[in-house]
Amino acid sequence: MILAPMATKPTPKNSTRTPKARPRRNPEPPAPEPVRADGRPKSALTLERERGALEAGQALLLTTLERNGWNLSATARDLGMAGASQVIRAIKDHALDPQYDAAKAAGKVTHATR
Repeated sequence: MILAPMATKPTPKNSTRTPKARPRRNPEPPAPEPVRADGRPKSALTLERERGALEAGQALLLTTLERNGWNLSATARDLGMAGASQVIRAIKDHALDPQYDAAKAAGKVTHATR
């Protein structure tokens, strides 16, 4: 039995479609939500604890990156993350973009395992 090749739709060379730009994340760390999922307001103690956890996460991530010489794979291994992509996500989520961009511009950022 001979199968005919499947027809594919040709892609125009001068397509007017442009890729959507991803919005740049705000460099400020996200503020804790003032209300719970069920709509009740959070206490001042809870809000302060969440702020402290965010700051502690920033400090831990930054010190681990610096200790590993900005090696993302080694940092992921030290923090128990799946890989370098999770470290990059955490950098963005913790508003460490300026430090990451500076290290990347200086050629310090690597993805290789040690």
